[in-house]
Amino acid sequence: MKNVKQLLYSIGIVGLLSGCLSEEDKVNIEKVDQLIADTQEQLTALEATNYEAILVHHDTLFSNLGLLGRNLEDTVSKRLLVMLGDYRGMRKVYAKYKKSYPELLAATKTEIEQLESLKKDIENDIVKEDKFEKYYQLEQNNVNTIIDKVGQITVKINRAEELYKDYAPSVDSLSVVVREKIKAKKATQ
Repeated sequence: MKNVKQLLYSIGIVGLLSGCLSEEDKVNIEKVDQLIADTQEQLTALEATNYEAILVHHDTLFSNLGLLGRNLEDTVSKRLLVMLGDYRGMRKVYAKYKKSYPELLAATKTEIEQLESLKKDIENDIVKEDKFEKYYQLEQNNVNTIIDKVGQITVKINRAEELYKDYAPSVDSLSVVVREKIKAKKATQ
């Protein structure tokens, strides 16, 4: 019974001490909270790009370009050539987005988890005040990298999506005409 009382007393003291954060620890937690908020904002921006819909646009774009590249034989207007050139130029943006999105999403979620762990380590007095700055700089660099990458990918894909909405109806119509010509040509052979 005496050992149980001593154990409970020890647990109470440890809990009380861990509940008393120094002012510097409180400031450090605020810094980490700000990094978490910044990273969460990037996660929200990334998820707002609607990955599944963009993959459909990616596949449609590549399919139409492949079809038109192999089969477009008619003389086309200068306006249509410019539009097809812009449409074709979107390939790199869509391909990079398709490749980068899953990696960037995972890195952003992992960074949030790491920041939450750092916050708990400060609260539990595992990360001492003199070591905090090293951890903070590392995490701040990671967050800045995520901010840069998310900013680049979201700006580019949002612009590509605007162009896609403008150009896709015309390119889809042209693709339908080319498909019908191919079908008619095969039927006569």
